[in-house]
Amino acid sequence: MGGLSRRATIIGDLDGTHVTVDAGNFAWKSGTITPERLPQQRRKAELQLDAFALSGIDGVAPGVGDLVLGVEWLKEAADQREIPLLAANLSCDGQAPFEGWRRVERGGISVGLVGVLSERRTVAGCTVSDPIASLEAAARALSDVDLLIAMTHTSNEEDVALAEAVADIDLIINGHARLNRTNPSALPNNALQLSSGSRGKKLGLAEIILTPGGIGFSSADSIDDLERKKRRAEGRLETAQENVESPPDDGAKRRAERKVSHYTEELAALEAQLLQLRERVDVPAHSLKGRLAPLDRKISDHPQVEALLATALAEIEAMESGAVAPLVDTPFLGSAACAGCHAEPYAQWQRTSHARAWATLQVEERTSDLDCFSCHATGATHPQGPQHPAQVTDALAGVGCEDCHGPGRTHVSAPAVGQMVADPPESTCVVCHDGVQDEGRFDFSTYRPRIVHGE
Repeated sequence: MGGLSRRATIIGDLDGTHVTVDAGNFAWKSGTITPERLPQQRRKAELQLDAFALSGIDGVAPGVGDLVLGVEWLKEAADQREIPLLAANLSCDGQAPFEGWRRVERGGISVGLVGVLSERRTVAGCTVSDPIASLEAAARALSDVDLLIAMTHTSNEEDVALAEAVADIDLIINGHARLNRTNPSALPNNALQLSSGSRGKKLGLAEIILTPGGIGFSSADSIDDLERKKRRAEGRLETAQENVESPPDDGAKRRAERKVSHYTEELAALEAQLLQLRERVDVPAHSLKGRLAPLDRKISDHPQVEALLATALAEIEAMESGAVAPLVDTPFLGSAACAGCHAEPYAQWQRTSHARAWATLQVEERTSDLDCFSCHATGATHPQGPQHPAQVTDALAGVGCEDCHGPGRTHVSAPAVGQMVADPPESTCVVCHDGVQDEGRFDFSTYRPRIVHGE
């Protein structure tokens, strides 16, 4: 469902079997949520939990985006579906609401799963204790497992500290830091860190082969492969740094700064992996090969999940219908009001995907989705435009003229007084083309010519 932010990873091919886990924030994207948003988001969370139950998931470490829906509510919903939630350092009203860790047996191999949150996280009515102490307790309880996996809601730096303090950890699956890595990142004590990015757009897959007497993991990439990736990242970093120093505009500078941060982090990870490989040439180790599988339309819909989705969408439609009063006193008129004086630009706009934006939601039956509607309706990102799907009239359906050029009511009644934005800046576009929803594909200089319609 739109707006979900989750990191899901499969640890696979353990003696022909697999262990499936989710590192959290599957239900919501942050630790705060408005009362108006809560009912719909809980229904979406139920849909995700139903899908987890169908997959036979082995462990879910809830993040703050899941816990904000209500700890008791989440526990009851997960228990009904027999989904194991793991949070070793969470206490609510003096009691642990969830298991801290569990053991999973697959084909003669024993895997330990433990979930922890950062002490920096705030959960209403609960206390988050020291994750290191909780991981140490889990490691003692699971001392005889073949593989110990920690699912964390911590920063990248905190993961390094956890691996350094608890030497028994083999893998850390990070469900909070904004990581999106095909290859694992090296951590202290021969541990590795995995992540599959945010918003549920990719599934992390890790193929593991355990070697008798092995210590830590060797990367599936050779030293030559990593050196080649390092040289490519260095080149891209250099280009991004040049764009920071002499950008054509502020938007380009911000994009370049994000790229500098990304490639700097990627280079650090590659250098750590190279160091690890060079130091361990003659040391036996387990092997791990990771990849990110895009969850796109190339993957066929699962019939049972498709049925669950249809039910959820119908219930959300009923839930949101008539939930708010109609929109009044709005400065937005809709694109048809522009056609009389701007016939050619209007005709060109009608041929663009912007004009069909609302129709795409209708096809997907997502017009009542609170996470989707605002980028598919005219004026919905403006404080005086529709603030709820039920307020989107036929005139405002689609990304219209006024989304780029500003509200048109005053201009229509008095053109000389109500001046419009003739040349919309990039900042207008990136409200929706934010680099997350479009997975970074949006480039202003490339996309703008596709929608420009004359002077």
